[in-house]
Amino acid sequence: MSNSIMITRVLILLSITFPLFTFPLMAQVGFKGEISGVVTDSAGSKRSGVGLGLLKAADSSAIKFAVTDEAGRYRFENVAGGDYYIAAMNGGGTKIVSSRLTVSDARSLVNVPDITLSLPPRELATVTVAGQKPLIERKLDRIVLNVENSPLAAGNSALEVIARAPGVSVDNEGAISLRGKQGVNVLINGKPTYLSAADLANMLRATDGSTIQSVEIISNPSARYDASGSSGVIDIKLKKDRSMGTNGSIVIGSGWGNYYKGNGGLSLSHREGKVALFANYNYLYNKRDRDMVINRVNETSIENTYFQQNSRLVREYSNHSFKAGIDYNVSSRNTIGFTFTGYANNTIADGNGTTLMGPGGKINDSLITDNSDGHSRFRNMAFNLNNKTVFDSSGRSLSVDLDYSEFSNKDIFYYDNYTRIIKTGIDLAPVSIRNITPATIRIYALKADYAQPLRKGYTLESGVKISYVKTDNDLRFDSLKNGDWKHTDRSNQFIYDENVYAAYLNVNKEFSKTKIQAGLRAEHTNLSGNSVTLSKVTNRNYTSLFPTLFVSRKLGKEHELMFSYGRRINRPNYQDLNPFIYFVDKYTLREGNPYLNPQFANTAGLSYIWKDTYAASFEVSGTNDAITQVLLTDTTSKILYQTNRNLAKELELNLNISVPVKITDWWTSSNDITVFYLKYQTPELLGAPLNVGKTGVFINSNNSLKLGKRIRLEVIADYKSPITYGTVEFFRSQFYVDLGMSYSLFGKRANLKLGISDVFNTLDQHIRSVIPAVNYSINQKNETRVVRLTFTYRFGNNELKPFNNRRSGVEDETKRVQPGN
Repeated sequence: MSNSIMITRVLILLSITFPLFTFPLMAQVGFKGEISGVVTDSAGSKRSGVGLGLLKAADSSAIKFAVTDEAGRYRFENVAGGDYYIAAMNGGGTKIVSSRLTVSDARSLVNVPDITLSLPPRELATVTVAGQKPLIERKLDRIVLNVENSPLAAGNSALEVIARAPGVSVDNEGAISLRGKQGVNVLINGKPTYLSAADLANMLRATDGSTIQSVEIISNPSARYDASGSSGVIDIKLKKDRSMGTNGSIVIGSGWGNYYKGNGGLSLSHREGKVALFANYNYLYNKRDRDMVINRVNETSIENTYFQQNSRLVREYSNHSFKAGIDYNVSSRNTIGFTFTGYANNTIADGNGTTLMGPGGKINDSLITDNSDGHSRFRNMAFNLNNKTVFDSSGRSLSVDLDYSEFSNKDIFYYDNYTRIIKTGIDLAPVSIRNITPATIRIYALKADYAQPLRKGYTLESGVKISYVKTDNDLRFDSLKNGDWKHTDRSNQFIYDENVYAAYLNVNKEFSKTKIQAGLRAEHTNLSGNSVTLSKVTNRNYTSLFPTLFVSRKLGKEHELMFSYGRRINRPNYQDLNPFIYFVDKYTLREGNPYLNPQFANTAGLSYIWKDTYAASFEVSGTNDAITQVLLTDTTSKILYQTNRNLAKELELNLNISVPVKITDWWTSSNDITVFYLKYQTPELLGAPLNVGKTGVFINSNNSLKLGKRIRLEVIADYKSPITYGTVEFFRSQFYVDLGMSYSLFGKRANLKLGISDVFNTLDQHIRSVIPAVNYSINQKNETRVVRLTFTYRFGNNELKPFNNRRSGVEDETKRVQPGN
């Protein structure tokens, strides 16, 4: 490509950057064609269940996939004009199975001559063809964020990558929300983490974004998933190299914002014969700050006291993550695997703040200065032993997982408070406090899933799971007296045990145009929360049923409708049940609530997809006993404290529209718009009923641009309107723009990625109370504008050879197709 063409494209991009962020909803839809045919064996019999991929002839990238039906038929719809090949795969490799095919205005319907395969039926499998996936994929039941090759993931933590997904929000403490609602169940490679929001945030901060393959967002999961997560499921899929021989990659990166950041990693894999070995290590260093302003009024019948608090907290994270494992193919139908995963997170925090107190106006009685410092240490080791057996070619299979995880966390924080009486200039005696919060968590889980095809097109899925969680928190609150640290009555040991026994059944049936899946999951929960110091024991024992139903219907070639229904649960986090009072400053505390009940949500939705590309969905969700974080005031002590309460009702109405647009041959845009209404009701909160609701709008646009053969640009623009969540209103909109660019070199073995998060430094939070009896507003600003530069180099046997003329040698062309998972 000439320099003039490159400059022209860049100028075009700059000239229309502003219209881009208005999130285009409509674009001209270009010409589309169709490729269809039949697969047979050497005896002329029709072959069902054969996986096929449609490859571009120009660069061998895959654009569509298909599986033959019972009559051996396959169809690729909505194919743009151009030249293509069809590829199939067997257990020993891959092969091109068609001649060159051309789709054009004059030949929009291409009927391929019968493809004959002489392979035994058991050797055929679905294929995954090497090619660049779009950053955002909208599927019938989920949204997939493909970040494997994204420059925006390089150098960021997994928590920062999740925050960029459509409809997802992450607050300053690391709590994750989906479409404005908390209660999201976060999985890693399909496995639950069993962690509190704080511990989950620590672990995700310790996970390098460059190790993530994709993030799947499922708002209404099937009965196969754990019922926890009333707002839905976010499944983080980590990379796993399946190439033969020895392969690896090295990652080195640096970042600059208000402070320096750095990351590095090494990944190795070896696959030979029946054995596959893999290991990786990643390091992530991040130093960032948070500024906060709190204005509040403590109102009583006698007097009002005004507080103006300004604080800055600087955290320095040093995170290590490592993973190693082995897969052994006992036979062509049976695989045993073992995986070890570890995280180590060290955090140093340094904070300071001032608080002015007075009767109002410009009159202040007292000035309080707070200094805090401390460190946190978070450790995790996890072991997984798995076995998967495919019994026959019909698809009958059994998979078993045995998991053990151990977490340890120890925080030590020191707080010094100095108070000056402004009128007299007298300094009161300083107050020094120490919080020590060691905690251990042990998790055991056994899971088995079985799939059985039945007669007349029915498929049965069933499974059982047993999990046991034990936590021990010995939380100490010390006060400095005469140079010695003394225990106070706020210290507390809290022990939490939870057993969940689960079983599920799914039945699938596929007709000519209709697919039905009906499921039922049963979960029995035993839990015990024991506050040893306070002699408070909370025991619960309950059984719950969680039905699910999914029905999809093809309405012609271009239209599809789907109905979904599911019931889900959110159990209180064990940390939220701990009545321990955690000190923030002299007039701000956090406190647990041992009387929290689980919340139950029923969600029904209707989805519509046009041309397998454009999607719209509408969901209604009702939640009983909604667990909500609240900020309340003790007017006697003038303390603002944070805790969790059950609100009686939560109602959500949600409309989502997904519009991918191909602006040019080198620019594609995926746009996601969500309009929702959230309403909360409870009969009594601080002596009065609560009835609040608000409509919100989330808009997300992900844009991918190919500026030549080596340069790829990504631009993300995200807007969130003001919303109400429980007792809190986010009363100002949020908006950010992320920019990323990647440049390939050394024959595509290496990649240089430049990313800028929050380009205009606009991302902040403005919060206020919706409870009339509590008067406060909070403004928070994290360090969000960061520039990151990351270099990746891949080595080994995993590189695909350039595309050559098919007739010159089929063996070379088959290397462009790689086995799927």
